Amino acid sequence: MTRFIVRRTLSAIALLFAVSVVVFGIFEIIPSYNPARAIAGRNANPTTVEEVSRKFGFDKPFWVQYANTMKLIFTGQIIDYQDNLNVVSQTGH
Repeated sequence: MTRFIVRRTLSAIALLFAVSVVVFGIFEIIPSYNPARAIAGRNANPTTVEEVSRKFGFDKPFWVQYANTMKLIFTGQIIDYQDNLNVVSQTGH
């Protein structure tokens, strides 16, 4: 019975990991979406967009962005890019 529970738990962790990578990847492959431009604003100049991209790490490779995002999520430090506020504190927990 313990073996079954361990196998199922490991399978669930693997599935959650795979789903998180796929969902994160979807946002990476959307051709017209640039998160730095969205944060900087519609009328931002290229220099501002580049600064925002560097500040939030959007200029890094996919796997580095994913690792940083997961680290922020698991440590409870993920921020709302628009308001620059901690997401956990916004939920009231």
